[in-house]
Amino acid sequence: MADAEELAVLKEVTRRLNRAKIPYMVTGSIAANFYTVPRMTRDIDIVVELSERDIGCFS
Repeated sequence: MADAEELAVLKEVTRRLNRAKIPYMVTGSIAANFYTVPRMTRDIDIVVELSERDIGCFS
């Protein structure tokens, strides 16, 4: 499973996306770790639905 640093980054990114009301989903092995036997991973996959209006939230 991801370590505390990766989880802190994920928490911050999702907090910002939620605050901006931007739809997203967490995918890949980090998401699968919550449903199956965890495996070592150092990546986080997030699919984000950005509109032109949303782009300003990240600049």
